[in-house]
Amino acid sequence: KQWYQRRVRGKVLEPLTRDDVIRAVITTPSNYILRFRGLDFSGADLSNMDLRHVNFSHSKLVGTDFTKSDVYGATFDKADMRGARLDEGHVAGVSMEGAILDNASMVRCNFEDSKLRPSSLLGAQMKGVNLENSNLAGVNMRVANLRGSCLKNSSLKGACLAGADLEGCDLNGAELYNTNLRGANLTNVNFEDITTALHMTHVT
Repeated sequence: KQWYQRRVRGKVLEPLTRDDVIRAVITTPSNYILRFRGLDFSGADLSNMDLRHVNFSHSKLVGTDFTKSDVYGATFDKADMRGARLDEGHVAGVSMEGAILDNASMVRCNFEDSKLRPSSLLGAQMKGVNLENSNLAGVNMRVANLRGSCLKNSSLKGACLAGADLEGCDLNGAELYNTNLRGANLTNVNFEDITTALHMTHVT
């Protein structure tokens, strides 16, 4: 079921709120997929909610708070999620292809079985995140905080991690061809079994 926003001459009057989402969830049959495609939830408090399989693709989610929400299997493709918070949420199985996640916070999230490859993670806060087997090729993660995160067997080909905090990260088996690691904090990083020799990356 697709939900819409009130508009005047094509312009959205105001972002949707938590109450709007609760109303939509209550009135949508359980056998329907709830679709908020292309809607504006900027700054909304959607924390601690059950939003499994909801479609937020192409939506404006700038500064939206999903902290500790269950967004299992939700779709965020090409959504604008700058400054959004998903800390400690259930994010397994989500799709975020082409999403803008600059300065977003995803602390201690487990992206198991997810389709990521966002367009940008510039300055994102991702401490203790599980990104094992993720495809992050070409993604801009400049100055992101990935301290203590797991990126085992992930593709970081052509990705930019310049100035990123990678202390304690597990990059076992990761693909690092042409990856930009200039100025990154590489203290105690596990480079075991990486598929690319480190001299093929940009470290200095």
